[in-house]
Amino acid sequence: MKKILIMLFFLNGMCNLYAGSSGYHGEAAEAAHKIEEILIANNMCQIVKVSLQGHKYNDCSNKELFFSSPEYDGFGITTYGITDKKALSEIAALLKSEYARHNGELSVGLRAVRITFDEYQQKGLLNRLWLKLTGDLIIYKVKFERKEK
Repeated sequence: MKKILIMLFFLNGMCNLYAGSSGYHGEAAEAAHKIEEILIANNMCQIVKVSLQGHKYNDCSNKELFFSSPEYDGFGITTYGITDKKALSEIAALLKSEYARHNGELSVGLRAVRITFDEYQQKGLLNRLWLKLTGDLIIYKVKFERKEK
């Protein structure tokens, strides 16, 4: 019984440590919503349903065009298969404005992968590593680093 309690205590501490490592889930979700609007405006996604309350549902997540990920010092966006320079520039401008809106107190990054997420997943691990090492995978990359206090 004592071993079980120690394990539970340890696991609880690890979960709290991991959960506390990033406070930027809200910022990442807000940026993701704005990116969906950019993709709709650039005809990469479309609105598929409008609720009675006026909430618009789109097909961006089904297409797996991008993913947002909170990080310990901010958040990152990775796009897959978006090669349109106008759309990528608009996403980069949005992330730059988010960085400025938070006075540089968080890091914000964008990586644009030239192939779709499905194509990326179908490649083997070694092939994906080779693409990363050769730089043949990323077509656009920008990072706004958090300012030190």
